[in-house]
Amino acid sequence: MIRSFMCISFLLFTFLYHPYTTLASENSVAKALVVYSSNNSSIDEHQRKLDLLIGHFTSDTEFVSTNEFEPKHLEGVTHVFYQGIQKDNLDNLSKALSSFEGTIVAFGNNFEQLESTYSFVHSPHRENYNELILANKPESVIETSIQEVLSVKITSESRVLAWAKGGHQTHPMIIKNGQSYYIATGIINSQLKILLAEVFHDVFAQPHTNEKQGYIRLEDVHPLVDPVKLKQVARELKDRGIPYMVAVIPVYTKEKSGKQVHMSDYPEVLEVLKYMQKNGGSIVLHGYTHQYRSTETGEGFEFWDVENNTPIYKPANESGAIKSRKDFHNNQAYREYLDGLKDFETSYISNKITKGIHELHGFGLHPLAFEAPHYTMSQNGYQTLSNYFSMYVGQLQLSDDNWEVMEGSPYITRPSFLGGMTLLPETLGYIAPDDESAVSKIMKDAEQYLTVRDGMVSVFYHPYLGIERFTELLDQLETLPDIQWIDLKKQGTKVETSDITIEANNGTIHVDKNQLSAIISSKMSFNYFVRTTVDKVTWGMVGVGSLAVLFFSSYTVLSYRRLLKDEGDEKIG
Repeated sequence: MIRSFMCISFLLFTFLYHPYTTLASENSVAKALVVYSSNNSSIDEHQRKLDLLIGHFTSDTEFVSTNEFEPKHLEGVTHVFYQGIQKDNLDNLSKALSSFEGTIVAFGNNFEQLESTYSFVHSPHRENYNELILANKPESVIETSIQEVLSVKITSESRVLAWAKGGHQTHPMIIKNGQSYYIATGIINSQLKILLAEVFHDVFAQPHTNEKQGYIRLEDVHPLVDPVKLKQVARELKDRGIPYMVAVIPVYTKEKSGKQVHMSDYPEVLEVLKYMQKNGGSIVLHGYTHQYRSTETGEGFEFWDVENNTPIYKPANESGAIKSRKDFHNNQAYREYLDGLKDFETSYISNKITKGIHELHGFGLHPLAFEAPHYTMSQNGYQTLSNYFSMYVGQLQLSDDNWEVMEGSPYITRPSFLGGMTLLPETLGYIAPDDESAVSKIMKDAEQYLTVRDGMVSVFYHPYLGIERFTELLDQLETLPDIQWIDLKKQGTKVETSDITIEANNGTIHVDKNQLSAIISSKMSFNYFVRTTVDKVTWGMVGVGSLAVLFFSSYTVLSYRRLLKDEGDEKIG
């Protein structure tokens, strides 16, 4: 009892209050409106892919279907994007755009209905292509699977910015005429997004330096990783002066037994992580357990129910499919049911995120960004996550109907569906254990992303693969021209719960608010804090006691010698 009281008292007096400054974000003067024609009025993955590209230039973007569009939507808008996924009637939009003085970008179908704006393209017919080429970089050919393009004829005053090539035929893919642009497809695939990312710099007419950025992320670092291999990778990065990220899973859940282990159970791993944080590494929270139901950490999805291909709508021990509209007597009852599912998901995510932040903080590790396990999370999940993190790392799930629909971005962006979070996209993949040509594939993809003036080259690596393959990867990455490796501690990141705020800027991490509550709220980190504090106090007392014994022994010996000397002097006298 006395021991616990001493620890609590020590904790209360140790933690100090450090005021923090709220980070300001730059707001672009551009305001974008995306009008789309699709199977229904709901935003889907096609609009979100466009959102990822636009979000590099402005955080002020509105989406509206052609059925919902009204001329008032154009108020204050500088850039209009029309995305024609399917055939549609554009009479209302065409009339409104006839007097619009800003920039217009049309994709795919129905452009011929915008007569006053798109008279420079005509006679569309469908062709196939498997290569994409920027007109100002003809040496950089981007290969793709066979895709469809609306091959059009253009007027002499128009300019082709990018071509689609199939066999011996080339077709205009991106065309400019004054302030109007036409993209000859409504579908944005992974290769076309690279060309669009470069062209959008001209669309938004925003000055950008030709600065390439990148990052290296060490993936799936949990309590059971090999601390020796982890330390070797960390030292290699330190020696090369490359800042990096560490995707940390605080808790490892074993599949068969369901037993959970924490970082405090493996102090050698924890010490390596602290070493990394001090020597160029930045911690990224990679879920809390990286699993759901009975799956093992690293295999499970945590924020997506793969069995039902839905968000996490029920506890892990509950089975059964999600109900549909036919299971209810009316729409209101069905909506209330859906609202209840979403409320459960929100609470589930909030609980996991809070636990992860607090537990890592209690161990002396400060997460600066988040990465969802297997990149899977619903749109509601991203909105929930944005209450805690300002920075997201990796790729994004773009559909609430299918987790496999995911995408990244060629550059740093802040799409509207992330609720204000900034995305640091992963672009180059990873080193697969059984793929001997993985590094060469990564380098080939890097060349494509470097066609974008501020393109991102980012890769992740599993430390269990060892130092040799990692060294091979770094050797090749360092041949890329002038890559600025991202240091999260210099990005103005912010992580916040009700009990703690973590901010990083200019290479320094600042922790604020109620740190005592943050540690107490995590049982494991609190136990770890108590144990380490008691150990320090105990060793301190041992040290003080040892000094006292040493002092007493020394004093006794000296006194005895002095006494012998005095007795000898008396005999001589």
